[in-house]
This record gives sequence, C-alpha cells and structure tokens, in this order.
Amino acid sequence: MNETGEDGGIPVKVLKPNGDTSTYVPEYDEEISALDKGIENAKQPYLDEAKEIADEYNRIIEDSEMENEDKISSLEMEKNRLTSLKDQWQEESSEWYEEKDRLQKMKSQQTIDDMQENESVDISSDELNSFSDKIKNFWEDDTEDNAYVSDNTNKIHDINNQAKDIRSPKSIEGMDANEPNVDVFPLEKTNQTINNIELDDGSEQKIFDHPDRLLNELPYSQGINEFDKEGTCALANLGSWLEIGGSRNVENDIVKYASTHMDMYGNALCSESGGVLPENIPVIWKQFGVDAYLDGSKNLEHIAEAVESGKAVSVGVNAGKLYESDNIENIDLNDCYGDGGANHAIGVMSCARDAITGNLTHFYINDTGRDLARDACRKVKVVDFLQAFNVKRGVAIISKKPIW
Repeated sequence: MNETGEDGGIPVKVLKPNGDTSTYVPEYDEEISALDKGIENAKQPYLDEAKEIADEYNRIIEDSEMENEDKISSLEMEKNRLTSLKDQWQEESSEWYEEKDRLQKMKSQQTIDDMQENESVDISSDELNSFSDKIKNFWEDDTEDNAYVSDNTNKIHDINNQAKDIRSPKSIEGMDANEPNVDVFPLEKTNQTINNIELDDGSEQKIFDHPDRLLNELPYSQGINEFDKEGTCALANLGSWLEIGGSRNVENDIVKYASTHMDMYGNALCSESGGVLPENIPVIWKQFGVDAYLDGSKNLEHIAEAVESGKAVSVGVNAGKLYESDNIENIDLNDCYGDGGANHAIGVMSCARDAITGNLTHFYINDTGRDLARDACRKVKVVDFLQAFNVKRGVAIISKKPIW
C-alpha cells in the first residue's frame, strides 16, 4: 500500500538502509540520511565486483605465459563485464538518486522559506546537482578501487595497440616494402654453457658462453644500409642477435623493413636518421622471428638471468656515460651525453660472476656506436654498465625465449 505524508506529497519509491524499498513521502533530513545509507549498502556489491574485475585485469596483464591474442580476448571480456556492471548500477540507482535530488531541492526551498526576508542564503551547489551527475560521479570517484579499475582499463588499450602492431605493421603507401624472411626460431633451452675461468690474479669467474669468440665474430659498425641512415644502433644490434641465431638477415634488411613500415601512429618504425622508439623495437624484433618485450625495471640481475638463459637482450644507455670509463682513443664525448637519458642501444651478450659469491662483476656488450673492433664484444664493469643504463629512457628489450 502507498503511504502519503501530511503535505500530500506524491508517493515515491525510496531505498531503506537495509537495502529494501518502500513507498512513502520522506521527511527531508531523516530520509536523505536514510537514502544515503541505503545507496551505500546497495553500492557495495558493485564495488566488490569492480574490485574483482580490476584484480582479473591485473592478473591477465601480468601473465607472461599468455599469448597476446588470448590477453586481448580475456581483457575484452572483463571490459564488457565492467561496462555491464556500470549499466546495471545506473539502472538500479537512477530513481534513488533522482529522489535524493528532489528531497534536497525541497529541503533547500524550505530553508529559504524559513529565512527572514532579505537574509542571504548560501545554497551548496552540490545540493543542486542532477541525479545523473551523481551517478556519473560514483564511477569517477578517486577511490582506490575505481582508480585501479581505470588504470587497468587504460592498459587494455595499450595492450590492444601493442598487440596489433606486433602482429602486422602495415607498409607505408608508395614505398617498396617487403616482408622479412624469417629464418631464426626460438629455442626451449639455451645451447650455451657457463664456464669457470681463472683470471690473471688467480681468482675465478663464471662466464656465460665464450665472449672471446664473439669478439672476432660479431659486427661492430652501424649505418651499413642502402638508406644512408647512420643512427641505427638499435637496428644494427638486432642484426647482431640475428647473426648469433643463424639468420641471414643483416642490418640493411632490418633498416629497410623499419623504413617502409609504420607504427600504430602511422609513422615509420624508424626515423630519418635510423633511430627507433623503445616501444617499436619489440615490434621489429617480432617480424624477424624474435618475440620480445620491454623491461623498464633496470634490474641487473634480471638482465643477467636472461643473458644466461640464452635470450637476446638489448638495452638503452647514455653513450657519454658508457664511454667515460673506456675512451683510450680520446674521443670527444661532449656530443655523446645528449639530455642525459638513453640515446644509444647496445646488446648484452654475456656476463661474468664471482665464482665464489655469485655476484655480478661484468657484462659483455656488443656496441656498434664507435666503429671499434674491440666493441664487438667488450667487457664492462657492472658499475660502469649501471651508470650508463640507470638513466631516463633506459629500458631493456628481452626475448621471451632463448635464441642461441
């Protein structure tokens, strides 16, 4: 049965604190408070489910075993689930917010009527907000749960875009573009070994593979391409890794592909000088058979473990800081620092550990930046490596599986 108040107001559906609904004319302060409590109770299951969706988002995004195709499908399902949840809440709560808005306006009007004539009245603008704004604000509150959902929703778009790029970058119209001949394939386990080496001072190191052999085998120059692009360190480094993996593709093949295909924004994968944005590097690697990811943690142990697993690793460093500790040629380094961030890419081919403690002592790098034969596989102290790597834009590109 509908109940009416003394003011003869129109009966409306309102939400009680226990979550039940009833139809009667509310008293302003008391019923607005009761309505708020009821809305809060009704909202909680939605918040709980939103948190579950956020947790599932995060699990999917961080699942290193899941393929991009599967990630996209799973994330889209969770996104649709969240959209449906929002729609359900708006449908269920709209009448309650509308009623709260009506009560607040009536309360405000009553306050005005009770005031003496000409007395100024300050009515909060919040009281006059429409119920639709309040529904919207529920999903835009800077609460931890909603911020978490929002952040992870943005990650969906990032992963979608990245996955689309990794699958098939489009060729640039009007360019003579060819798809790569993929002739390198990932391994399940590295074929290389870790060897004990006795140093001149009698101490021992554990060294991955035989970097002394790589010194005589790997390229140490860049800019060797038909496009006359010289700043191709990242692309030349991929060429080194492809050579290690047994591929016939060289720098020229990689530069040609990157110059004739575009990224997600419609720009060429490499610039006019041959430079490549970090996010485009895994895209290019993928097209030549090396599935890889970006790692911005700057965790040297993580990098070393990847190297010792036979994975391809390339890192962005500051050239000036890299060469400070090894510049016997007295090269002018003034132009090598740039803005202090990463401006050069090198390959991390091997690493050395103290045989007793297991602590990292050195990395062996493939550096094509100076056109020096000794840079084909140069030994660098960990402290010097970190100085050059621990800068803005200093990220690592790591293959998902061993390449040699």
